[in-house]
Amino acid sequence: MASLPQWATHQAAASHRPPRRHPRRWRWNERTAAASWSSARSWSSPVRTNATPERNDARRDRRAESADWTVPDGVSHGDVARQPAGDHVHPSHLIPPNLRRPDVPETYKKKPVALLMGYVGAGYSGNTTNASLPRGSTVDDVLEDALFDAGCVLLSNYRSRSLSRLKWSRSSRTDKGVSSLATVVSARLEVDPGVWEHDPEGTRIAADINRHLPNRVRVFGAYSTPKSFQARRACVRRTYDYLLPAACLGLNVNGERDVAVAWPGAPGLADAAGSEVLARFRRALRTFEGSHYFHNYTRRSAYAPEKGRRRRARGASDDEDDETEGSEPMDEAEDTVGSSELDISSGDAASPEYVGCRRHGCYWLKARDDADLVGVKHARKVNSFVAADPTVAAVDDGRDAPPFVRVTVNGDSFVLYQIRKMIATAVAAALGHFPLELIPASLTRPARIATPIAPASTLYLVDAEFMSFRPRKEAKDAKEAGPETPGDEEGVAERRRTSPNEPVVVPNRLDALVPGAEVRASVAEFQRSVLDPALAPAVADAEWGVFVGNLRKLRINDDDFDGKDGENAVMECLAAHAEYAAMREERRAAREERERDAAGAGA
Repeated sequence: MASLPQWATHQAAASHRPPRRHPRRWRWNERTAAASWSSARSWSSPVRTNATPERNDARRDRRAESADWTVPDGVSHGDVARQPAGDHVHPSHLIPPNLRRPDVPETYKKKPVALLMGYVGAGYSGNTTNASLPRGSTVDDVLEDALFDAGCVLLSNYRSRSLSRLKWSRSSRTDKGVSSLATVVSARLEVDPGVWEHDPEGTRIAADINRHLPNRVRVFGAYSTPKSFQARRACVRRTYDYLLPAACLGLNVNGERDVAVAWPGAPGLADAAGSEVLARFRRALRTFEGSHYFHNYTRRSAYAPEKGRRRRARGASDDEDDETEGSEPMDEAEDTVGSSELDISSGDAASPEYVGCRRHGCYWLKARDDADLVGVKHARKVNSFVAADPTVAAVDDGRDAPPFVRVTVNGDSFVLYQIRKMIATAVAAALGHFPLELIPASLTRPARIATPIAPASTLYLVDAEFMSFRPRKEAKDAKEAGPETPGDEEGVAERRRTSPNEPVVVPNRLDALVPGAEVRASVAEFQRSVLDPALAPAVADAEWGVFVGNLRKLRINDDDFDGKDGENAVMECLAAHAEYAAMREERRAAREERERDAAGAGA
């Protein structure tokens, strides 16, 4: 064991602690390179320090990153560039040696700011920064560059790893092709706080930033926030819109069957009226409402519980478990869950017991599968899921785009691909390619169902709701007493301990991040003049024909696999789900009866 460091030896010798039954001593922890108190009883047990290993690793990485960072005499720390480190960094992310921050007024101070922004996702690889891609590939890159050009970012904080030096947090992550009208980014930015005296929504700050942004990215407002505000954690509800071409349901603009196109559904529904198809689609969407496990509507392994997983390190990315709605190639292999999610082999002796058919992507586990666990991270709540009547969006040149059905989903949060997979499954159910009664079964933990995925080009975030800002509190008597008197530390401590805390009202700060009329008008103008014209061609894209064609090829509809067809696999899963639902109902009734008996005995 290594000897104690000098500071630990002095501190241990100088400490005067009351005698203990089990005396404590300093122990040097080789793994965390820190000294901590350890009881004699647990000398052989692992030492627990206040800092987690992940946190220590992050600190060491930051120290190593800035170990060779020197500041010339007479130069401010904020005016020295710190190059992004790592072999994965694309050369375009390196800071040019002659780059300088623009001159700004002396009134600029670092403040916590929330930016309400919108963008067209086409042409970007999502909104989350990625140093391995060329600079400008993501919305984060474009926004940070604009902030720097506007003087809102110091050169020393520019292009940091995951934008960590700016305390960057986004309310929602979107992947390639997904757009937004209501993304909020919180960060520590250099701004003029005096702007908020007469402009609480920071439209002047937004205008300065927009001068450096492309036309398809827009900042609508810049709000003053508490230091504790993080956009991702403060967002409590999100609303997405999805523009589904009416032709995918075989409908025209009037909601009737479109005789000009071939029926995309199953032969058994070839004579169904347009109203019946739309009713089946809406019924399938309503099935997703409520709190369920959406492991069959995401990349399941991305949210699977891990054995021995440690708590997330402080300072790690706060978007680690956030929703991501994005795109992937729309080829024949991508219309179902990949082989990494559903084993398409016939199984072996070590596989848990199940009913159904793995090769059809439809089976029900009868026992725990440690290689394919479903946990709380797969659970989400969908508050509403509705579809409007078919309509047509007019474009600037006067031409009418193809009719589409606007699908609106509201939920607390969403997992990767969840929205697009739910919509694709509802379309397949409306067309008769996916059993409608199988959807409730797919939302239970034992079910393993392969589901299709819809294109991402017409999905966009339309609204986000946030919790109220946490007020800063201060002792009432301490405020009334005025400045603290030197030498009166005991009196001040006593007043703080006994005086009730009161919220401190910060002038010109809103109680919650709720856009006003002026900002809402800016959002509507951006949607009308930029987003809608950009999405109109996507409704007529050829990828929708590929999407509908893949629905006919779902594995659940294939035959001649091991002498068992998809229909038999579905029937076995539905029977297992009926038993599962009955068992849960019996347990619920027994629990309620026990609670009633306990309440009666207490009375």
